[in-house]
Amino acid sequence: MPFKNTAITVCYVAWDTSANVGKTGDSANHTIRGVGDGSEYTPAASPSEVDLTNLPGVYKIAIASGENNYSFVTLGGKSSTANIVLIPVYWTNEVNANAVQILGTAVSSPATAGILDVNIKNIANAVVNTANAQIGANVVTQANIDFGTTQKASITAAVPTVGAIQSGLATPTNITAGIITTVSGNVTGSVGSVAAGGITAASFASKTLKPNKNTLLNNFEFLMVLTSDHVTPGTGLTVAAQRSIDGGAFGACTNSPTEISNGWYKINLSAADLNGDVIALLFTSATADNTNILIFTES
Repeated sequence: MPFKNTAITVCYVAWDTSANVGKTGDSANHTIRGVGDGSEYTPAASPSEVDLTNLPGVYKIAIASGENNYSFVTLGGKSSTANIVLIPVYWTNEVNANAVQILGTAVSSPATAGILDVNIKNIANAVVNTANAQIGANVVTQANIDFGTTQKASITAAVPTVGAIQSGLATPTNITAGIITTVSGNVTGSVGSVAAGGITAASFASKTLKPNKNTLLNNFEFLMVLTSDHVTPGTGLTVAAQRSIDGGAFGACTNSPTEISNGWYKINLSAADLNGDVIALLFTSATADNTNILIFTES
């Protein structure tokens, strides 16, 4: 919608009533008149054709600001060519207004041109604190909130830095140069690697991964299967036990094996049986396959 007292360009249609089509090439024969709020006037400009090929019968004319200084305007006219009718056009103008009063109170000149200076007294029926020019409001979204330089500085000062957070943490006693040196409790998952000397007997106390060298190991268990099919557990066997220490010749173990059940047997390995780094155990019986077991001890 156009504004009052503003120049515009208006289009109208010239219609050939005999051929029932838009009339082209007829602008020189048009007499145009305007009517503003009931008063007739003659536009200063002359009409011209818009596009005789693609918009046959459509013409335009420039209307000066003074010729458009009305609330309601009609533009029409006639053609000297027979059977040609100029179809009138109408429009209503809006008003560019300056706010002089709001609810009867005079509006002062704003600090910034075009922007009203407004005093807010209530928000959601809550009185605004005018003593320090603060507004108490519920923020629905903070995406476009500008807190201002002072508020930003205050917020920034209240947020601790990474260094401050780190300085407040207790210094770990089991991490050296980024490496965990001691672990309490259980470790789950996988461990990429263990440095030489990283795991010692003391680390596991009595729950060692390997038997201790030159130390008694009771109830060492092993399975015997029958020679007949190499699968069936051998029961009621007389089993002989031998050991080879660090690649030496096999010799009899200190103690003899005893049967548990279902082809399983046990033996108490003496300190002498385990007095080496690599212990090879050989268990034999007349009707069973040999059972060979290799043990690595730790000091």
